Amino acid sequence: MNVFRFALTLAVLVVLGGLTPARGADRVLLPGNTPLTQKMVDQYQERWQWYCDVPMSEKQRRTHQRLLIGYWLKKTMSYRQALAAAYSRSYEAYREDLQLEGQEQEWRRAQIRLQWMNVLRKDADASSRYLTALYNAAYKPGGSKNPILVKGNPPLTRVTMDQRIVTVEWLLDAPLTKKQRQKYQRLYIEAWAQADRETRQSRVQSAAGNAALLQQASPYQRHFFRSTNLKRFLTAMAKEDADAVDRWVLAEYRAMSKVGSPRNPLLVPGRPPLTQVLVDRYGDYLEAMLDLSVSGGFSAPQRQTLQRYLVKDWKKMDARTREKMLADLKRWADATGKGAAEANKLVPALRPKLLVQLRTAGNERSQWLLEIANQERKKADLLSDAERRRHGAAMKLIDNLRPFGHWGYNARTGRYEWMPCR
Repeated sequence: MNVFRFALTLAVLVVLGGLTPARGADRVLLPGNTPLTQKMVDQYQERWQWYCDVPMSEKQRRTHQRLLIGYWLKKTMSYRQALAAAYSRSYEAYREDLQLEGQEQEWRRAQIRLQWMNVLRKDADASSRYLTALYNAAYKPGGSKNPILVKGNPPLTRVTMDQRIVTVEWLLDAPLTKKQRQKYQRLYIEAWAQADRETRQSRVQSAAGNAALLQQASPYQRHFFRSTNLKRFLTAMAKEDADAVDRWVLAEYRAMSKVGSPRNPLLVPGRPPLTQVLVDRYGDYLEAMLDLSVSGGFSAPQRQTLQRYLVKDWKKMDARTREKMLADLKRWADATGKGAAEANKLVPALRPKLLVQLRTAGNERSQWLLEIANQERKKADLLSDAERRRHGAAMKLIDNLRPFGHWGYNARTGRYEWMPCR
């Protein structure tokens, strides 16, 4: 058995959300330790359909169930036990995803969909190949989940359009309304009709690449990507040779950024006022300064809590304290506007300053942020310790294998392979 493939499979299943052990009178499909039950299969199929947005017919469900039973028949008792344990631990993650709302849920579904399908495509088992075939049929140009919007070579499909919209919504930091989507689609179709084949192909590839990058990133990474790329995108859209699509996106960004707009309501009046966009950018700034990369950034509830604290504090802040905070935010914005390298150079200067401010402020917001930072350090230490133990176990395994062979380059196959001692 391929040990490394086994470990990878378990790790991915933990992330993806899988199945749960049988309970009560659940029907046993394959007895043993651990058994495969009807509930486990049903839950697996339910999850796959939800994450991938591909409904299965009753006949397809039965076919997949038969193949999944065949998959389990080939596994050892220890392998089945490990899989069942991973399914149980990951079940709650799936339940949590169901509770997410709006854009946050869409990001999560897309992320898991990409991860899950990447695993299935690499797996040679018949059950994985079957689900991959269902997915490919649904999402191919002209498939049930990917209708053709404009015929041609290549055609403009629903998937490509949705991938473009993912990037626009990321840039604007807000979901597009139905009316905005329709407007964007109309402009993009007009631009598509004027493009040559090479340009169309390039747009298909860039749309897929950008969407995959964003959907696989954590909220922390998406916020940092936006901070370090927004200025470059806006500059390009403001050029005289920008097309109608880019000019529309730029106009929407400016309109949505105005104080009092639905995207940027006034939260606390004054000089300067506190607005929604300012709160959001302050949250992005804190994620980088407190280094919340391990947890993936503030959760949606944490963002809401941060906003409540900041609104409360802003009302009591004097003008000088507000100006200091805004000055630090401007330094950060100026640095990120020059790219990731400049932003990273500024972190060592701004992070200690922020921590001193939080420790001396003594208000609820500061104490709350310090506790989040403390929990993040504990998570980072736990991961570091786990990585050290994993590395130690791997080296011990290699040491134990050395008397029996070694890894070497096989000139005939062009690969590094295990070469047993003769």
